[in-house]
Amino acid sequence: RKFTVTEIARFAGIPPHLLGDVEKSTSWGTGIEQQMIGFVQFTLLPWLRLIEQRCTYEVLPGGRSAGRFYAQYNV
Repeated sequence: RKFTVTEIARFAGIPPHLLGDVEKSTSWGTGIEQQMIGFVQFTLLPWLRLIEQRCTYEVLPGGRSAGRFYAQYNV
């Protein structure tokens, strides 16, 4: 079966416009902006939080941040 760009984007949780499919979405105003905000909030942030936690655990002695040092992405 041949998958369409929209189906692949849906499966991967990526907005279709990031894969070049701009047929059904607007490229003006807040349409793309809102899609990007949703992509970061619902797709990237959960993964980034896991990476931050693991980096904090690996780098600091005993995996404790002691309230002073921790890993954090600036999205």
